[in-house]
Amino acid sequence: MESVSHSDIVPSRPVTFTAPVSHQSSPHKFGKADNFDPRKHGDSLPGPANLDRKLRQFASMGYTVLVCPEEFENHVLPDETRSLLREPDPSIVKQIRRECLFRRREKPKPTENDVGEFFVGLIDRHSLCPKHKATLSRFKPAKNDRTKAKVDAALYVMEEAPKDSRPDWIRCRLFIEFKRGGTSLDPFDDTDTNNPDPKAETREDVRAQLTAYAHNVFLYQHRAWLYSLFVNGEEFRVMRWDRSGVIATKKMNYFEDAKFLIRFLSYFDALTAVGQGTDPTATLVGKDSRLYELMDRAGDASEAEGIPPPPSPLSRSDLPPTCDIDPHEPVEPIGGEDPRVFRYIRKKFRDSLANGWPRYALLVGEDKRVFLVGKPVFYSTTMFGRATRGYIALDVKSRRFMFLKDSWRPFYVGVEPEGVYLEQLIGIKAEKVKREVRVPRPFRHGDVEEQRSFTAAYAEWLANRAEDSTNATAGHSSSQDDNDEQPIEDSTIEAEQPSYRLYMHYRIAVLDVCLPFNQFTSSKQLATLMSHCLTTHRHAFEQLSLLHRDVSAGNVLILPKLHKLKGGALKVSWHGILTDWELAKVVPKDLDSAQSARQPERTGTWQFMSVAYSRTIPRPPVTVADELESFFHVMLFYAIRYLPSTAPDVGQFIYNYFDDHLVEDGTRTCNSTKSLTIESGAIRWGDKRIYFLAANGEHNDRLNDLFMTLLKSFKARYEVL
Repeated sequence: MESVSHSDIVPSRPVTFTAPVSHQSSPHKFGKADNFDPRKHGDSLPGPANLDRKLRQFASMGYTVLVCPEEFENHVLPDETRSLLREPDPSIVKQIRRECLFRRREKPKPTENDVGEFFVGLIDRHSLCPKHKATLSRFKPAKNDRTKAKVDAALYVMEEAPKDSRPDWIRCRLFIEFKRGGTSLDPFDDTDTNNPDPKAETREDVRAQLTAYAHNVFLYQHRAWLYSLFVNGEEFRVMRWDRSGVIATKKMNYFEDAKFLIRFLSYFDALTAVGQGTDPTATLVGKDSRLYELMDRAGDASEAEGIPPPPSPLSRSDLPPTCDIDPHEPVEPIGGEDPRVFRYIRKKFRDSLANGWPRYALLVGEDKRVFLVGKPVFYSTTMFGRATRGYIALDVKSRRFMFLKDSWRPFYVGVEPEGVYLEQLIGIKAEKVKREVRVPRPFRHGDVEEQRSFTAAYAEWLANRAEDSTNATAGHSSSQDDNDEQPIEDSTIEAEQPSYRLYMHYRIAVLDVCLPFNQFTSSKQLATLMSHCLTTHRHAFEQLSLLHRDVSAGNVLILPKLHKLKGGALKVSWHGILTDWELAKVVPKDLDSAQSARQPERTGTWQFMSVAYSRTIPRPPVTVADELESFFHVMLFYAIRYLPSTAPDVGQFIYNYFDDHLVEDGTRTCNSTKSLTIESGAIRWGDKRIYFLAANGEHNDRLNDLFMTLLKSFKARYEVL
């Protein structure tokens, strides 16, 4: 099979997405919502387990590319490392064939544990991966791991292998999952390469299990991709994971022919850490390093409220190898910025230095600015997608706390990085607006080492190759018999678009570290903070024709600011901040102008979408009216969650209004509770009207009147839709 270079597969420039005629707006995937995502509601609000189980099963579907072993070696493995592939020793292949565990006559048949012990022993006995150690860990989870995941085994660099029979998600280089054998435990279907994700429950469960393990490795490490092995009885698959999906080989019997298994393990053993998928711009901070000491000092509440003093002088060996900081330079303050630190920021940073979580030095921007981070304050709970992680970060050069976001942005024409939008919003001149534009202030941002998700590009390449082959065959057939009557093309039939989404790794650091929105202290303050966000949204549209397109509870924040009064006294004022502009889109102000989708899938926040958008199929473009309604849903969520009301069961109301949904033809549509509220002009739950209460138990007339005024406008809109 001909070897293909990754440069011929992965585009170097943003891709133009050609949407089907019916797709004015990018469709949503059903399984994107997850009740355990702390960003969705602005704080952690565990939802119904049955719903989450269903959503997580859906979230593992539609992301698989199935290939034969030869394609995996010649297409999927990076071309610069394929020279490491070696032909196996024939004598080892024969020995493995003779050792077949499943040809023994003893009963009962081998269990999952038997398969695991035998396979790990196989790697050790034949030195298939001599620089690495295969360690079993299926009975005990890692300490301090809240997921309690117990992957069956993993490969570690020899000196880093754990000795306590627990997985080490920080140092795992490749994970291995074992099953006892049989089709019912195989997560993929080799008979249907176009739809290799079977829907049988046991097979879905295995696929979700593998996806969860991959997510855990990506969570504790910083990676561009990850390899894994799935061993089901006497058959195995090699898998490559990234944020677009998973590429899996078709199953092979490693007793009948172990050549591919031996070749892959030998190849993997010879790779550097970067070749195995780790991110070279993220350096693990060791406990004995000065950077580790600097992080401890920065989080120490006993320090002065300003910039933490440096520990003993840094040396070049303390810093990531690719950064250009002079370790002997003095601390560089940021001009115009108050060096004092709000107590909540330092506490958030100190909390991120939790036991069991690794600390990293991350490089951001063209000048490779070094930021130190610990545990993320939020992270995506799904493996595939933008995989956003947020950190309270310490800038090494200025010793200042900032907020750092690590994500995978859609790599399509017309989809700009979030930092570009923030710079445009900050750049709106003061004379053009009467009120302040309140968004995070960007400090550094940029793509990370040109890291793009390979799976989406490869799926597109395979589809194009298949189409070219079909066209060539059709052309050949036509030339053979020009007199045959050709079928008439039906222009209304649209080719199915691939669901894979191309991503570019991206980081942005902003100067402002905000409070979550649930820290508001009164209904008046809630309304004021929401008005700040609405004002920003208005200026973005009026001045830049920019729509946010993901107004949600997690994307509104509170920024405290210090102001000096005339007498010299200091006052703290709170400002509502509209953040996360990564899904924003420049739209025509002429609402009749045609719009088209820029990417094959759009991930917004289901719980706060407008009724009109969430129940219309195909999805129309998001409009200003939809976004204004989303602000209403956000304010209602925070009000019902944190203010007294007549709702008899707040948790159940939140589920019915925000999480619940109907399914029509496999597509999620709006629930009846949200629809009833918007269309009736009153907050309703079944036959009950919900009112908000003041501290004395009386009706909170000002807040109730505000909601009624807003609902009157929404009701009028829906009467003419």
